[in-house]
Amino acid sequence: MVLSYVPAYEDVKITNCRIDSIGHQGIYVVSGGSYSFSNYPFKDFTIKNCEITRVRGLVQELFSGDGIILINVDSALVDHNLVYDCGGVQDGKSGPSGIEAAQCRKVIFQYNEVYNQKSNTGSDGGGFHFGDGVQNSIMQYNYSHDNDGPGFNCYTYNSGYPLRDSNNIIRYNISSKNLRNADFQTGEICVGAGNGTTIYDIDIYNNTIYAKKFNGSAGDGAGILIARNANNIAFRNNITVSADTSIFLWYHFPLESSTNIILEGNNYWSTMQNFKFQEGTTIYRSYNSWQSNTGKEKINGVNVGDTEDPLLVNPDDAGNVNNYKTNPGSVTVENGLNLNSLFGTNPGINDFYGSSIPRGNHFDIGAYEDTSVFVIVDLTILIEGFYNSNSDTQIGDTVRLYLAESESPYTIVDVSKSYINTKGKGVFIFNADILVESGLDHYLVATHRNSIETWSSSPVNLHISGSRVYYNFTSDDSQAYGDNMVQKGSKWCIYGGDVNQDGVIELNDEVLVDNDVYNFETGYVSTDLNGDQVVDSQDQDIVGRNSINTIIIVKP
Repeated sequence: MVLSYVPAYEDVKITNCRIDSIGHQGIYVVSGGSYSFSNYPFKDFTIKNCEITRVRGLVQELFSGDGIILINVDSALVDHNLVYDCGGVQDGKSGPSGIEAAQCRKVIFQYNEVYNQKSNTGSDGGGFHFGDGVQNSIMQYNYSHDNDGPGFNCYTYNSGYPLRDSNNIIRYNISSKNLRNADFQTGEICVGAGNGTTIYDIDIYNNTIYAKKFNGSAGDGAGILIARNANNIAFRNNITVSADTSIFLWYHFPLESSTNIILEGNNYWSTMQNFKFQEGTTIYRSYNSWQSNTGKEKINGVNVGDTEDPLLVNPDDAGNVNNYKTNPGSVTVENGLNLNSLFGTNPGINDFYGSSIPRGNHFDIGAYEDTSVFVIVDLTILIEGFYNSNSDTQIGDTVRLYLAESESPYTIVDVSKSYINTKGKGVFIFNADILVESGLDHYLVATHRNSIETWSSSPVNLHISGSRVYYNFTSDDSQAYGDNMVQKGSKWCIYGGDVNQDGVIELNDEVLVDNDVYNFETGYVSTDLNGDQVVDSQDQDIVGRNSINTIIIVKP
């Protein structure tokens, strides 16, 4: 179906169509003539509830085999369409996308699914694509899986259309097991520019990404990728899971003239325990080394990223989109950044599954907003090296609070992460369904990146749905199991110095601190025991004192 070579079309609706087994394109809107960004030939298009399959493409065409492609359109809604098994023409010049727009503005792709899009060229063949000249447009609530190319792609090739202030958004989508036939660097979500152009101004947030390559594709794959020149691109509140040792969680190569590339509040996980990040030609094989050298995932010097299993239901099975929800206990629940209050970004009104956001006090990370009823723990806790007894304040940092059943073997049933402020206060959110079902009280287990794991002195009643509990570790050492805290001034603090998080402060921790003192290490690193962003003699004093006293975890 082609609309082209006409002076203008307005208010066109294409709905409830089935297109099967054709050559060039499925639904193709293009002017074939000149236009300007203030005078588009097409306006107010709706393409809805269409099923498009087996559009093979034509050999002689440069771009062919798309399910839906819009060019020169002002305002379009592409909604609830299904595109699959398209592309793959032999000897074609380039691969297609399932749903694509170029030289358009105010386009919305939403609630669409694209899968098994094919390419024989090693490029393209992806799910959703914003190309040259797209501005003020949104991809939201879409599902892209099992395609040859990227799941979601923003890429500009033509030097005539590198628009500043493009203000494009990719949010609340699911991208899974794409990259099947990529022979160069690409990602589940890919942003980049070619031919000396630059791509600008894209917000990418609250997407769930599951990256796993198939068919022996040769190129480096990534969950999230910046390719070549990009400016003012922000990635926030996304879940990125790698299920393949060849997958990078983040890939930024080559850097070229890319500036203001922001990563904040994202969750990174590798099912293979192979945490790979690339910046330019440098590969980092741990989150900490990547962060320390690049400054990514920090706000005001404090870590806001996460490397804990998000507990996706069953992401390897793309046949059921509910498999990309999170299981109870996921650290992603209630730990997303508030994009509106922090950055003035409108997060929308619902998640991928239609639930209103936020459901609790805070937003979740990823495309799923947990719908459980919550139990809230208001915690007061101080960290030995971070706390200044003279000012009665501490340097803020993140703490994880686990819930352990009160009966042996003290099984951990849920976890929450929160920022602990200068007064030592943080709010932790837990799934009430888990706690009510168990019928047990639970120990509070506090962990911090370089402190001794500390348990509450006794179990706490948390199995009343909707309840709010207050617990203060700082008032007395008896608040910790085994009185396992250190006094500073009138307050009690958890011990600092367990740098390697093995449950004991000992010589191994001292060696790690000493090495970083020798190397003049700075930044958000585990050997910085007082939170001043410098590893020095003050950190040596803390770990040395606690090592001599052999401070260990004390628990039931």
